[in-house]
Amino acid sequence: MLFAENRQSLIIEGCYLLPHRLGAFSAAQRAQIIPVFMGFSEGYLRRHFADGVLRHRSAIEQRQAPEERSMEWFIHANQRLKAMCAESGARYFEIDGDYGKDTRAIYAWIDTKMKKDTP
Repeated sequence: MLFAENRQSLIIEGCYLLPHRLGAFSAAQRAQIIPVFMGFSEGYLRRHFADGVLRHRSAIEQRQAPEERSMEWFIHANQRLKAMCAESGARYFEIDGDYGKDTRAIYAWIDTKMKKDTP
């Protein structure tokens, strides 16, 4: 998202800007936003919940408490995010196979979109 005051790019994590909230922005503001949401497929979560999701949950934020949310909770949350994106027309990427490869594809899509939207 292009931060209007100083024309710098800004990434806002999805828990702070959910897809259905995009409609609250003006058309001019929406033109500066590249909404991208990502989640895990049910299959990915079933295959990698313990060795991927839980193992790396503190990679950015140092979470000390044990995870209390179940795999089923995560599956439902990702399905709900996907549905919200479909309802609001926001782009949703689903991680299903190789996490690194799938996220690199997301970065490439964002890069292409930024180049297209840059004057």
